[in-house]
Amino acid sequence: MIDVLILGASGGIARVATGLFLANTDARLTLHQRRARRVTPDTASRIRVVEADVRDAAKLQDAIAGQDVVHANLAGDLEPMARSVVKALHETDYETTQKARRSRAGSVSRRSVAAPAVELATLPGLEVRRSLGGSKPE
Repeated sequence: MIDVLILGASGGIARVATGLFLANTDARLTLHQRRARRVTPDTASRIRVVEADVRDAAKLQDAIAGQDVVHANLAGDLEPMARSVVKALHETDYETTQKARRSRAGSVSRRSVAAPAVELATLPGLEVRRSLGGSKPE
């Protein structure tokens, strides 16, 4: 069983990923959200909800501790959030990847982003320590 932290848990892709984790894995989920009331977990025995802002380094580091996978589903002013996440990951003995190439513009479904996130989290060795993006095929 793996432990997965989902940052920005009330977002559309995160909600789909949460459903896929619950339906297809035995993962324990920690749903991290700035306003916990926006998250409505339906399987309480495998879900823990943490209310905190990702820019709060201490709370973020506490949430990351013990996790096997961190799925960041963030929106808004991304630079300070990304800096906070990277700092917390470094402080919890994680490694960052090189900056990814930009994805082609286009619309993709939430499921087409969430499904690979769940697959990557549950298949050891797949795309380890790589930064991945997604776009609609031409």
